[in-house]
Amino acid sequence: MLCVFIDKTILYSDVYFISHDVNSGDDIENDLFNLGEKQMNNIKDDDQPICTDDDQSWYEVSELKIKLPQGNRDAEIFANGRNRVAIDIYIQATNCKNNTILVSSNQLLQHVWLVDYDTQEPLAWNAQEKDDFTWAYIDKPNEFTRTPRVSSLNNNEDDTKLSRITYYVYCSPKAASQIKQLAVLVTTPAGKTYSTAFGAESSFDAFVQLLAIHETRYKVSDIDMVAKDVKEYDDDGPPYAHWFQYNTYVKLKRDDRYIVSLSWSRDNSLTGNNIPFNCMHQRYHETGYHQDWNNGYYYVHFIWSLGEETYVSIGNTTWWDLPINFNVDIKIRQEGSEVVCFTVMYALIWIDSMLHDTWFDDFTIYIHDQYGNLGEFLAQPRNDNDEEKRKVHLIDT
Repeated sequence: MLCVFIDKTILYSDVYFISHDVNSGDDIENDLFNLGEKQMNNIKDDDQPICTDDDQSWYEVSELKIKLPQGNRDAEIFANGRNRVAIDIYIQATNCKNNTILVSSNQLLQHVWLVDYDTQEPLAWNAQEKDDFTWAYIDKPNEFTRTPRVSSLNNNEDDTKLSRITYYVYCSPKAASQIKQLAVLVTTPAGKTYSTAFGAESSFDAFVQLLAIHETRYKVSDIDMVAKDVKEYDDDGPPYAHWFQYNTYVKLKRDDRYIVSLSWSRDNSLTGNNIPFNCMHQRYHETGYHQDWNNGYYYVHFIWSLGEETYVSIGNTTWWDLPINFNVDIKIRQEGSEVVCFTVMYALIWIDSMLHDTWFDDFTIYIHDQYGNLGEFLAQPRNDNDEEKRKVHLIDT
């Protein structure tokens, strides 16, 4: 019996006993080689992950689809950098045993891309309006996520058992009049690649097609302005409050378009409990007001943020340096949340000396429709006479 010691760094064992004749050295050498090779193979096998039927690791893709939520393949998109169109991607993921599994949206986000169907070039990710881009996408909708003029089709396929991720595509004005065919590219954590693009090696061939249409730029001729006398309040006892409220409502003329976003360029807001965001942008004294009088009538112009009809209390405060020492409870936004509401308050103010007319020369108002199309207007100051002072005047920028 020959006792042979073998290095444990190779065979992970301190000693092995092999029955060989003392004169059979070649046989001992061969046995040692075979034993070492077998042990190394065992180590290699042990390092590999164990593959089981219920393994939830994503290995391959057996089904891959790209669709619009409406079920069809074609849609339009406004080339304004803000309108987003949703695109759904469905994946039948499988594990190492080719059993179907569901993949989380977070993991899909790391392994799924939108590409050009013809060139397989990836779209830009999360491009901003100020960036130099043509087509881009992101994984979140915005307030302008809508598809213009698209019809829905009956979708008879059952995709509820597939993993799904939704991306949102948008394009800059440079894309106007372009037709873009979009495909999907998938690379699994196991390194296997699949695509629905033309000429891709995988068997999936599919795309959605977007036609980029020119953005709409709204002008004053595209809006309706309606002025209404809303309320008068008169109290002949102290503190002798007398005021009128005039509201002007602005909406888009087109029945299929409505305002979803409103902002302006300056800040001069009246704050208080439950007062919506607003801005005072013009203030006039009544024609004939003498600067030595201790009271007189003033016009103050407000614009309100979009929202539903509501009551607001704007008294017992200051309107652009005018002391308001009485209650003023008014109703605003009576025409709904898709209409801009202006309020002009005409009120008797007790003040030691007259305040001269003031306004913002460059007070710009921005509106966006549901597709992100922009309207940009200047609030024009007009103090020609009392009639003009209580009106809202908008002009194109």
